[in-house]
Amino acid sequence: METGKNIQRIAKILYWLILGIGLLAGIVAFVLLGKFLSGTAWILLGFCALLLCVALSFPIAWIVECLFSGFGEMVENTAVIRDTVAPDYVPFAEQRRKEAQPRPAPDPQRRPEPKPAPAEPPKPAPAQNVAVRCPNCGAEQAEGRKSCWNCGAKLPEA
Repeated sequence: METGKNIQRIAKILYWLILGIGLLAGIVAFVLLGKFLSGTAWILLGFCALLLCVALSFPIAWIVECLFSGFGEMVENTAVIRDTVAPDYVPFAEQRRKEAQPRPAPDPQRRPEPKPAPAEPPKPAPAQNVAVRCPNCGAEQAEGRKSCWNCGAKLPEA
């Protein structure tokens, strides 16, 4: 992919451009301090300003180059990353094209499949302290229940 390589080239250009701007800013500071100060103080301060501008431009240029180069490499290797992380990935546009294809008309001769019967709810474990049996179904009931857990019939008061 050329896009990733182009971004990496831009990163190198930005690196040298930032270094050049830092050097130019240092020279401008050196000259401006010479106009406003007299004697040897301007030389010392101007030289310090020059060194400071150049010294700050190196890490800034390096950080910018690292960010852009990393982004360029990521763009370049996107397909490899995608195939590694999600091998069954289908691009969105391709998925939409498949969905847009006309579906076959339903067959009028075909009967709909019967729906499976709903599963019965799980029955609770038998009560350990059996106080009452349901008069309707005979299921054991836990102490303190007012209705049967199995059939819902009202239980006699204990």
